[in-house]
Amino acid sequence: MSSEPRKKRLTRRTFLIGAGAVAGASLLPVAWSAWQARPLALKAGLLLPNAASYPGLADQVRAGLEATRHPALASLELIAAPIDAGVGLATAQAQALLQEARVDLVIAYLNSRVATRLRPIFEAAQRPLIVLDTGANIVRATERSPFVFYNSLGHWQAAYMAGRRLVEQHGPRVFIAAALFDSGYDTLNAVQQGVRDAGGEIIQTYVTHINPRETGIAEALAAIRSTHPHSVFALYAGAAAADFVGAYLDAGLSGKLPLTGSGFLTEGLAAQKLGGRAAGVASLLGWAADPSHPSAVARADAFAALGDDTAGLIGAAVEAAGEPARWGESSLTLAFDGARGALRLDPTTRVLAGPLHWRTGRLAREGLLNVSVEAVPFPERPPEIPEMQAAWLNPYLCS
Repeated sequence: MSSEPRKKRLTRRTFLIGAGAVAGASLLPVAWSAWQARPLALKAGLLLPNAASYPGLADQVRAGLEATRHPALASLELIAAPIDAGVGLATAQAQALLQEARVDLVIAYLNSRVATRLRPIFEAAQRPLIVLDTGANIVRATERSPFVFYNSLGHWQAAYMAGRRLVEQHGPRVFIAAALFDSGYDTLNAVQQGVRDAGGEIIQTYVTHINPRETGIAEALAAIRSTHPHSVFALYAGAAAADFVGAYLDAGLSGKLPLTGSGFLTEGLAAQKLGGRAAGVASLLGWAADPSHPSAVARADAFAALGDDTAGLIGAAVEAAGEPARWGESSLTLAFDGARGALRLDPTTRVLAGPLHWRTGRLAREGLLNVSVEAVPFPERPPEIPEMQAAWLNPYLCS
């Protein structure tokens, strides 16, 4: 699914992040307390593909980046370079941003496996790569680097906890349905492991949307009826999610069998297609709509929140270590409050993590919102999740 490297013209977009006073400056490392007097002006490359299952993804990430004001930054200049979902063009554009545009860091929406292939470029340049994605894949030990940071929506962690919750709340027998393009990530292994770790049984994993001319949903619903599960987990996004949820509701199963979905079952394109029909459908994700959030950009969209928190991560790293070229040399244990709540950067994995939310769909004036019912703690000791062998290289939602 990669493409041959080819040059595309870089486009430039600049915004200012205003400087202001920060309480508790005396607690900052002495070497970098000077940023208060002279905040840094940075250039960041921005690599965002089109997302078929979430058409507004790129615009929302950019809006979130532009919405945040951090006093450690005098300005953050975004230099956008288009990419597709493959490896070749991402590599070429990353090199162009580092060598020609001379950016201080690059922000990219990538699969973690593709990011690993870009790692040598950033290690050689000693510039950070901040990888954004849903978190559909686990960042394995072989994918870590002092110069590669990960900021995601906790998709696989949420799926793992959903598997556990379904067994604990409804009973041991769980049926899993997934679309083909949603099944090639660690998220599927995570929900299966969550069911097993809670003492449950996966009675069937049914993959739909294999044939472009036939969804296979009718057969999946027939399998659900015949296997008599206690609950159903649906791993879908975009148009396929709207297909499955709509058919599930039409079949009258929702009143008999609890339906819980992965984080994007009723987000984005699926939410637009389903509207109020999806009210009451449960899902888990590392973000929930919050109409009371102070940031208008971040309160109603997961990827705007992801962009907002990325700008917060950049500011916090500057606050702690100074210029981006120094981030790879530093342990960087960061913690700050972001659009998704309390966030912490693991100094070993370089993964920025926040709270998970058990959510329910509610119809509001602005459309369907997935609001938090409760925060779900993730185990302090991460579970062992088998690696997906036949895995997609496309970042999730970019099939």
